[in-house]
Amino acid sequence: MLQNNFKSLFDAIKIMSLSYEFQKNNLPKYADIEDEIVSDFENSFSLLPQIVENKMLSYKAISMILRLYNKVEWCVRNIGIDDFGNEEWDSVRKIANDIIDLLQSEGVDL
Repeated sequence: MLQNNFKSLFDAIKIMSLSYEFQKNNLPKYADIEDEIVSDFENSFSLLPQIVENKMLSYKAISMILRLYNKVEWCVRNIGIDDFGNEEWDSVRKIANDIIDLLQSEGVDL
C-alpha cells in the first residue's frame, strides 16, 4: 500500500513535469487535461505524510515537493488553470523536473 502511495505521488509529479505541448498533445482528449493534472497532483500530495513518516524521501526532496505544492496552489488561485501554458505554470513544470532529477540522483526508483 505504501509503495502504491509513493508511486501515485511520483506519477503525478512526472505528468506535471511534462511540457505543455506534450501534455496537450499526448494526454487523453476526453478529459479536461489541466484539471486532471492538477487534481491528480493535489490528491496524491495528501499521501505525503505517510511517505515522510516512513523516511522514504530526503529532506531536500520533501522541501521541493512542498514548494511544488505551494506553487501549484498559487497558480490555481492567481492565474487559474485556463492558462496552463503560462510561464508561471512552466515554473511549476521546472520544479517538478527538478524533483525528478533530485530523486534520480538519490537513487530513488521512479
